[in-house]
Amino acid sequence: MTGLAVSLPGIRALDPDAERMVAAAHGDVEAFNGLVAAHQDFLYGVAVWATGDATLAQDALQDGLFRAYARAGLYRGEGPVRAWLARVVLNACRDAQRWHRRRRAEPLPAAADAIGADAAGDPHRELLVRERARLLRAALDRLGPDQRIALVLYAVHGLEYEEIVLATSAPIGTVKSRIHRARLALRELIVDQRDLFADA
Repeated sequence: MTGLAVSLPGIRALDPDAERMVAAAHGDVEAFNGLVAAHQDFLYGVAVWATGDATLAQDALQDGLFRAYARAGLYRGEGPVRAWLARVVLNACRDAQRWHRRRRAEPLPAAADAIGADAAGDPHRELLVRERARLLRAALDRLGPDQRIALVLYAVHGLEYEEIVLATSAPIGTVKSRIHRARLALRELIVDQRDLFADA
C-alpha cells in the first residue's frame, strides 16, 4: 500500500491517512472505514457547525462519507486527507440545507461539552460554562456561514490556514480575512456579556 501512496504527487511516504485514501480509491472498504473511524468526530463537529442542526448534520455527514468513498480517486495528495474530507462534507451540508430547510436546533458544540466536563461538581461553574456556550453559539449563528465555518475550523478544530483553504476551496487571503472578520464580529456580538468571559 505504501508504494501506491508514494506514487501520487504530494503524498508523503508512511502517511496513514493518505495510504488509506489511496487504498479506498482502489476499492478497499476497510481502509476507508479506518479513515472514517479516525475522523468521524471531527467531521461530525464540522457538519453540526455548518448546519446548526444535529439531525441534518448526521444526514449530511452520511451523504458526505458516501460521496468521499465514491470520489476517493480524486484525492491527489494536495493536502491533509482530513481537510479533503471536510470539503466533501461541507459540500454535502450545503446540499442538505438546500433540500431540508427547517427550524434550526441549538445543540451545544462538542468543545463546550468538553469544557463543561472540567466544571463537573461545581454547579456555579457548570452554569457559567453552559451560558457561555449558549451565547457563543448564538453569536456564531449570526455570522455568515463562510466566516463561521472558517473560524470554527481554525479555533475549534485547530486546522491550519492551508487545511482550511483545502476544506473550503477559498484562497488563503480570503480564509485569513474571514477568520479575522469573524473574530471581530464575535467580539462585537458578545461585548455586552464581557463579564461572563472575563476569566475565559
